[in-house]
Amino acid sequence: EYMQAIYDGKKKGLSKAEILLTLSEIEGCYVPSVHDKTGKIINKRVSQLTEDNMVVDYLVPYSPSVHDRAVVEIRRGCGRMCRFCQPGHVNLPMRERPASQIKDGVLKILDKTGYDEYSLLSLSSNDYPTIENLLESINSCLIGRNISASLPSQRIDKFSVKIADLTNDVRKTAITLAPEAGSQRMRDVINKNLTEEQIVNLSLMCYENGYSHLKYYFMMGLPTETMDDLDELCNLLGKIRYLATLKKKELNLTNSLNITATVSIFVPKSHTPFQWAGQIEFDEALKRIKYLKEREKRLKGVKLNIHDIFTSKLEALLTRGDKSLCKYVYQLYKNGSYLDAWSENFSKEFWENTAKECGFDIDKVTSTALPLDADLPWDFISCGIDKEWFKKQYEYALSNTAVAPCETKCSNCGVCKNLKTKKVIVKKENLPIQTVKQQENKNRELFKYRLHTDKKGFLKFLSHLDWQNTFIKYLRRSGLNLAYSQGFNPMPRVSMGIALPIFAQSECEYIDFETLEPYSPKEIEEKILKVLPENIKLFSVKELDKHSPSLTIEAQWTKYSIKKSDGGLLKNEEMLYIKNVLASQELYLEKKNKKGVDIKIDVSNSVADVSLCEKTGTLQLILKSGQGSEIKSLRADDFMKLLYPDVQFDIVREKYLNINLKEI
Repeated sequence: EYMQAIYDGKKKGLSKAEILLTLSEIEGCYVPSVHDKTGKIINKRVSQLTEDNMVVDYLVPYSPSVHDRAVVEIRRGCGRMCRFCQPGHVNLPMRERPASQIKDGVLKILDKTGYDEYSLLSLSSNDYPTIENLLESINSCLIGRNISASLPSQRIDKFSVKIADLTNDVRKTAITLAPEAGSQRMRDVINKNLTEEQIVNLSLMCYENGYSHLKYYFMMGLPTETMDDLDELCNLLGKIRYLATLKKKELNLTNSLNITATVSIFVPKSHTPFQWAGQIEFDEALKRIKYLKEREKRLKGVKLNIHDIFTSKLEALLTRGDKSLCKYVYQLYKNGSYLDAWSENFSKEFWENTAKECGFDIDKVTSTALPLDADLPWDFISCGIDKEWFKKQYEYALSNTAVAPCETKCSNCGVCKNLKTKKVIVKKENLPIQTVKQQENKNRELFKYRLHTDKKGFLKFLSHLDWQNTFIKYLRRSGLNLAYSQGFNPMPRVSMGIALPIFAQSECEYIDFETLEPYSPKEIEEKILKVLPENIKLFSVKELDKHSPSLTIEAQWTKYSIKKSDGGLLKNEEMLYIKNVLASQELYLEKKNKKGVDIKIDVSNSVADVSLCEKTGTLQLILKSGQGSEIKSLRADDFMKLLYPDVQFDIVREKYLNINLKEI
């Protein structure tokens, strides 16, 4: 709707102000220049989860993205009503997607993208009514494809070892649990509806079933927290570790339980019952962190990671800020703030000094509690929940009172009434589970093939690893029955040969891969061409002997063509200079070894031939590549920098040659 309004406005020749006025009429859209004058409340829009709005056609990036996997949203909103959680409140009411629709979506996305992982997205994924059956049914359709599942957010009281096994079927990872608070009193304050017994029992159950590394998430500095509550946090971890030691002896287990607990600083968020609470003061946070670190020394097998205090202070400042912070953000920019999320660019003093320039103290602002009758900066935005309900929940928190979650009965928050909507809880489905057994790859006959493609145009900006991952996705999408490596993290048996320097192009990209069943080269060509983008040419498909050497052994030399990037021609005088350089007895290339130490490598024997095409001004080079030889490999870009450190060249890899300089 936004895009259409802007498109139509530009087509009609409307001014920016007129287009903004049009946008302001769209429900859910906030336009400061319009709404700040009218005082209109901006109401949240609510959409149901339908097949029409489930995205199955993905843009798959060439480089890894944040969520490099197939994602289907299985439910929106969360009925747990944890008092610190902003997404849990602003996404109400709960809406769930039918299990059969989720399964179909996952399978379609995987077929279209070639991803090796899918994620069932939700604020509380294992609260979904038939989550075990859903995972089992999807996984049974993916046998042999080595595709793993993940649930991004899981609740302890609904967690099971079966779910852990279903999500760790392909790649084993640590189990992550989020008690959020260490004492029962604090869990009641935040309305976590979770007992110590549930936390301990689930932890031991995971340990008994082979998960010897557990991760926990806690918060520090929650409203009403005392040092006694921090003691309870440490006691809980110590108790789990002690009982796990007894289990190890009782069941004769091999590995001891290792615990990593991450403790973050509580950040009060808008549109939550804690939006009025102040954040813990900086000095008090330091004191409590020091206390936890002292307690950690007495907890064997437990490691505490504590979030940076000042970063949490900035989160609190920005999340509850009003318009006066616009001046602060702009001043930060003017003072040189750039990519401050990168630790090497971040400076606590810089942010504090800029705040002083703007006339406020970060710690004082963030640690000040707001009066319950105050006008809040975000009051003009309505997520549908009554403000009086938020106040009542805050009062319950201060009196250590937990309430029943929305999932078990209506909490009367007002969202359904105010937004004229309702929660949607799907009926339980019993999806079919395929019984096809996965065949072991270990002793099966494998079939080996080689693709010959190019890597030109914008693909020259891809690293070797990104190029490899991209092509593996093509192979997965093709439907070929790929063979996989054995072990902890199975990967397709694919070899991309010798790494091409970034910014260089190639006319001889060879991809060797193995399958579990035989195909004719014609069959493979047809399958690959269906998924290969137009900017990649497929020159040939060749069947290889399964004992044939790898490309890094077979290709001992590489032929390159090289031109000046500015279009200038290489001339005979430069050719004479190159030959004189090569005629010297020693030719050293400076490199850093794995330890970062500068070393010199003699590459005088690494150049087999140099010639010049006078007509095109193109240099032809044959340089050493591959493995298994005393002669050092030499990259074309390194060689040209050695000759002309200040000149840019366009490099194209043309051919691979064997040890006898014959084309492969």
